[in-house]
Amino acid sequence: MRRTNQFKGKVAVVTGGGGGLGAAFSRALAADGARVVVADICGDLAAQVADAIGAEAAQVDVSDPQQIAELLKATRARYGSLDLVINNAGITAGGMPWDIPWEAWERVIRVNLLGVIAGSLAALKIMKEQGSGQILNMGSMNGLALVPNLGPYSASKAGVVFFSRGLADEARDFGVQVAVGCPGNVRTAILPSHVTSLMPPMDPYYAARRILRALGRGKQIIIFPFYARLWWWMDRLSPQLLGPLRQIVVKRARIRDAAASAPK
Repeated sequence: MRRTNQFKGKVAVVTGGGGGLGAAFSRALAADGARVVVADICGDLAAQVADAIGAEAAQVDVSDPQQIAELLKATRARYGSLDLVINNAGITAGGMPWDIPWEAWERVIRVNLLGVIAGSLAALKIMKEQGSGQILNMGSMNGLALVPNLGPYSASKAGVVFFSRGLADEARDFGVQVAVGCPGNVRTAILPSHVTSLMPPMDPYYAARRILRALGRGKQIIIFPFYARLWWWMDRLSPQLLGPLRQIVVKRARIRDAAASAPK
């Protein structure tokens, strides 16, 4: 996918930038001429990505509101503006919901949902003063049309979608654009095999470029590829339509879990 240069000279912060889709966002923005801050809870991974693309690295835990707020304030102070914040950091916990430890539920919600809320509010405070800026929150197809065996992840991403939609309306009068990315499967380390067996994953860089192009066109909810839009449409029309397919996913997950726990 060709470069657009739509972010040339812009200052961007990408959370979860040390790998997967976050690293792809960072790379794509740098290729467009943006000044990028690659933020990740793992400072070494952030530094590796930043060194490769000529960007700045930062270590941040997005589940700590103070850390993300301080990072965004420092970025604004250093570069003179804060033009784009991509709240991308995310984790997952899968399995039968009753088998997932409560601590895992809490951690996923803190990172995926509360981390996005903290990053968005901190960014909006700065961007309101500027009178401009873009906030891109990473949801997921799973936040629009439920995929079984990903309870904490799906719940957190559904929260991201609705939070972002509301914030978009509330921020518009201040010249701030808020969008939510809801791609289908992207090839990352957190993607479970019982999902990819039905829906092949996309290359992270392709997904990042496509999301950024849609953001530049003013899209508020960014959903792709076709199967993701189809699932969303069908789920809105009638949740029962996808029931048989969800049962296939459940059965495949149980087979996978049984094989993993069987004596070697």
